[in-house]
Amino acid sequence: MSKTYARTRHNAFKVWFSIMHAQDGTVVYVNRHQEPAYWAANEVGDDIQRYSRKIGEEPHIVQMSVRPGLPKGTLATWGKVVLEPIVGDELRLLGEGKPPSKGIPIDFIGDFARSARQGLPVYRLGGGAGFVWAASYNETGRGTLRFAAVDALAYSRQTLPPPETTTIAAAPPISPRSGAPVTSGLASEQGGQPTQVGPPWQTTNVVQAPSPNLALAQFTQQGPKLVGTGAVGEAEQGRSVALSADGNAAIVGGLTDNNPIGATWVYTRSTGVWAQQGSKLASTGAFDHRQGYSVALSADGHTAIVSETGFGAAHVYISNGNLEPAG
Repeated sequence: MSKTYARTRHNAFKVWFSIMHAQDGTVVYVNRHQEPAYWAANEVGDDIQRYSRKIGEEPHIVQMSVRPGLPKGTLATWGKVVLEPIVGDELRLLGEGKPPSKGIPIDFIGDFARSARQGLPVYRLGGGAGFVWAASYNETGRGTLRFAAVDALAYSRQTLPPPETTTIAAAPPISPRSGAPVTSGLASEQGGQPTQVGPPWQTTNVVQAPSPNLALAQFTQQGPKLVGTGAVGEAEQGRSVALSADGNAAIVGGLTDNNPIGATWVYTRSTGVWAQQGSKLASTGAFDHRQGYSVALSADGHTAIVSETGFGAAHVYISNGNLEPAG
């Protein structure tokens, strides 16, 4: 998992991404979570319609019942994804901060434990392949945003752990605010069950689909933590990371190195040991490049691209034993 910080005209926010593969390498789950999100009037409905146009079908929308002291919430799904309410002992365990026993959970406010404790609906993603969108928003428009693509059927057939609430690298912010009514045709949540209200949105039937217990994956740290040499000041190494396809090359961004010109460090693995390759990769000259905001590495580990946010640019490096600027 990685976490990225960014800033809009509203304020700073954090973004998490995650991706999960089946045993055959097929991607079964991709997730983006932003907190906080800032919603403008009518932006919730507009954002859902924008995704509907891209996906090419109408969504199934569920709106959380309004409760004093709590944010408003909206869920939307497309494709064959269905929302299976989590109830009973499993919901109680979520309220205690424990992970779900199976499947991928989703709620309105981006906090499963709080939802369970306060009696708000928490669902498991069932059915088949599709997309799910979830947002919360208070009177000032501050809230959360989550968007995921998932093949729930393929996921349930794998021996995979339930993914975390949010989870990998940065994406452009979605600028939100709320309090405003979404659209008149939303479905409302009653007793935890989605029900149809009417046009302009069409609602699909929600059915329960069994999902087997999922085994937890076990990871062991390989060697000490990676801290690149030559850093100046608090470089925030690890702000962005990328791996080659074989997992033997890594690039690590340090957005605020040298206050804050920014830099990146390259590592390779041999016989299970990670070692830094050459000196840090850094811009020269102007202040506030913030190089290392995001990084990417080619499958063979021989080409890297590094973005900077201070002046808006990207740097390409190629490997010649060590990575060097592309000519």
